[in-house]
Amino acid sequence: MRDALAKGISAGALRSQDLAAPFQGVRCVTAPRDAVAWCHAYATKMRPDAAFCGPSAARLWGMPLPASVPGDVVHVSSPHSGPRPTGRGVRGYQHDPDNVDIWDLGPLRVFSPIQTWLSLGRMLDLPDLVAAADFALTPSFGSSEPALATLAELHHAVARHRILRGPLLRLAASFAVPGPLSRPESHCRVLLVSAGCPMPVPNLRISPLATLDLAWEPARYGLDYLGDQHRSPTQFAKDVARRELIKDLDWESLEITKTDLYEHPHHVALKVRSRLSERGVAVRPVHPSKFVLPKP
Repeated sequence: MRDALAKGISAGALRSQDLAAPFQGVRCVTAPRDAVAWCHAYATKMRPDAAFCGPSAARLWGMPLPASVPGDVVHVSSPHSGPRPTGRGVRGYQHDPDNVDIWDLGPLRVFSPIQTWLSLGRMLDLPDLVAAADFALTPSFGSSEPALATLAELHHAVARHRILRGPLLRLAASFAVPGPLSRPESHCRVLLVSAGCPMPVPNLRISPLATLDLAWEPARYGLDYLGDQHRSPTQFAKDVARRELIKDLDWESLEITKTDLYEHPHHVALKVRSRLSERGVAVRPVHPSKFVLPKP
């Protein structure tokens, strides 16, 4: 509001019911509609040495997050030398500027991708930490731009100093791999490896016309997650042809849906364990109570 007053806009106009007030001292013509818009609105009043972190930074980088993480709360961190950000709709933190890399993402100051992922350790569980790490390690599909981070950078970050929830972040880093193109694919891998299956290869191309989301090459066995995009008639026809091609190549693939993964994860894990064993791949004995179950 201070900038608006300096430009000659009256205080009465700024109190108009036609303007949205997402934060104290901020007025917008329209209310923010998503997490990125909330960040841009808050940036108009943010301290110059502060930066977006946690879920806010993750959404700015495009990292997948569970729907349970609200987008209308901004997560902001300031150096230890200054006050912690506070206010309605603000979750404030403090950081050591000597140990945190801040990047400029357009007009916004944001924790680097690696530092963003570390800051997510405060609030995410193992499957979603792995999904966020996989995203950071995987170049955008069809783009020539490099990935946001490398596996070496990820492992270096969790090993170089003490961090909040360090054991969980180190475990998540041990699962992370470049390649998965969706959050559910990462969740599938965490579930299956925690259930004793060997680590699968993500997005393995077994022919020019067939790629498996997860694959165990020695068993010629794979798994495909079918998202909502597979409901269209065109995609359904492609899936039928692809299924036949996989069989012709002497491979087998289990197709699962959102319902399978999130409502019947034990059934999925036990079925994959069984098929891998039948095909000569050793699986570790793990009690079903130890399976890491993902949440939608």
